[in-house]
Amino acid sequence: MSVIFAITQSHLADPRADLDRQVAEAEERCERQGRFVFELGAGTSPRDYAEHVLRVMEQTLSISRANRALIQQLGTGSP
Repeated sequence: MSVIFAITQSHLADPRADLDRQVAEAEERCERQGRFVFELGAGTSPRDYAEHVLRVMEQTLSISRANRALIQQLGTGSP
């Protein structure tokens, strides 16, 4: 089994635009998960698990935002 990675023209043109898109998509997923958690009954096992998943998603989003900021700083040369 082989995996082929495709590099899109948009990525070659502006990799920061792809980062912005990825962060925006992750934000949307977190919002959806938050709504899902809200709909579940409080104190139930499914809600506890959904809250755990949301926390992990938010931690990942935070790391993605930090990486995006670092890459933007490296790209512009500003501290």
